[in-house]
Amino acid sequence: MALSIEEQAELGRLRTVRLRLISGENVAKITSNGRSVEYSQASLPKLEEIISGLERRAGRRRGGAIGFRF
Repeated sequence: MALSIEEQAELGRLRTVRLRLISGENVAKITSNGRSVEYSQASLPKLEEIISGLERRAGRRRGGAIGFRF
């Protein structure tokens, strides 16, 4: 299922927030559809869950290991 334009934009913003938090920024704020949400390092698992849900709806799989050798 394809995401709406608004959902695609939100997914992009959420990915940016995730990157900022992983990079060490303490708090990241996102505004979408007139509402604001602040995320912190403690929010990272919930943020990952939201991103994964949107990616599943978009029909995308999350990247994993391509392969390995011994």
